[in-house]
Amino acid sequence: MITNNGYRYFDMTEKLPDPFITNGKKPWNLGQIVDLMDVFKGTHYYNSSLEDMCFHFDIPSPKKDIDGSMVSKVFYEEGPKRIYEYVKEDVFAVINLFRKMRFEPVFESYTDRSQDSNSSGSVLEENLLQELYNFDSLTDSLKEKIKAAIGNKKLTSTDKKNLHEILLRTYIRTDYVNGDQDDKASKEAKESEVKQFIESLSESAPKKPKKVVF
Repeated sequence: MITNNGYRYFDMTEKLPDPFITNGKKPWNLGQIVDLMDVFKGTHYYNSSLEDMCFHFDIPSPKKDIDGSMVSKVFYEEGPKRIYEYVKEDVFAVINLFRKMRFEPVFESYTDRSQDSNSSGSVLEENLLQELYNFDSLTDSLKEKIKAAIGNKKLTSTDKKNLHEILLRTYIRTDYVNGDQDDKASKEAKESEVKQFIESLSESAPKKPKKVVF
C-alpha cells in the first residue's frame, strides 16, 4: 500500500532499494518483503486485523481517533490532517509489532521529523540509509550526517544496539539471488567499522527516552 500510494507522488524506483521493487520478480526473489498479517496467520484461515494483533502482543492500539472505515468520510469533511496522524500511529504500531514478533524491545515513542522545522530535512531528504546502501561505504561525510541527525543526544546501550542493527542491516549485502552478497571477511570488516563508529559517538548529552524516527 505504501508503494502504491508512493507512485502517485514519486518515482519509486529511485526511492526504494532494488530488493523492495516487486515488478517482474518471482515470489522467491522477494525475501525482503514481509507481510506481518500472513506471518501471524500461519496455517489458519482468519486474517487478523492490526488492532487484533496489537491486542495479542499487548501493544497499544493505533486506532485512537479514527479507523480505516472512517478515512474517506474524514477526508472529504475535514481534510487530510487527522488522517496523517492516524497513519503515523499505524506505522509506529507496525514497527513495534515487527519487533515484538522478533522478541525485541519495542519503542516507547517516536520523533515526527515532519513537524520539526529545524531538522525535517536532515533525515528524510538526505535519506542516510539509502546513501549507505547505494554507495556501500560508511564514508566520513555519511558519518557526519548521522552524527548531525542524532544531535546531542546521549545514546543508551539500547540506542547503540538499535543503531548497530539498523546500520548493519543496510550495510551488509545479502542479495543471494542476484549475486550481491558480502563474503565473511567483508561482513566482519563492516561489523567492525560500524562498531567503531558507534563507539566514537558523543555521549555527553543528557539521557533521554529512546525514540524511533520515521
